[in-house]
Amino acid sequence: MRGALRRLPNDERGVAAIELAMIAPVLALVMLGSLDLARAIATKISLEQAANRAMHLAEVLRPTSSANLAYINAQAAADARAALGSEPTVTSAIYLRKCGARAVARTGTCVLGELPVNHLEITVRGTHRSIFTALARGWAGPTGNVAISAKADVRIQ
Repeated sequence: MRGALRRLPNDERGVAAIELAMIAPVLALVMLGSLDLARAIATKISLEQAANRAMHLAEVLRPTSSANLAYINAQAAADARAALGSEPTVTSAIYLRKCGARAVARTGTCVLGELPVNHLEITVRGTHRSIFTALARGWAGPTGNVAISAKADVRIQ
């Protein structure tokens, strides 16, 4: 028995297993966190694609009526719904752009002679449900949902 106790401080068998047991939970959290971040980025890209497809549709339809605008919004919502698996929020606004900024009236001139034009802006909003609901509550709210949005803007005049 005394011989075994004297050899114990120099015995290195099992050290790798203990080190792995200590680091494995940290590695698992990093891996799952990366997976969750990748899913959130994929959701953001899908919302951006839905907004951009709506902009391409707006370039073709040139929405001058509320019916055309409602159709564009419905198409953006359908694209985003397919990507999210839940109901997105789609808002659109036609605004006047003059001298590189939003304007209220067409009067006045710009320095470079830019003419005022109408623009359409579409915003698509959705939520990403984190797989770390308990850990994400600090930055994602009590439900673990993260709000993600995408905007696209096109000249329609």
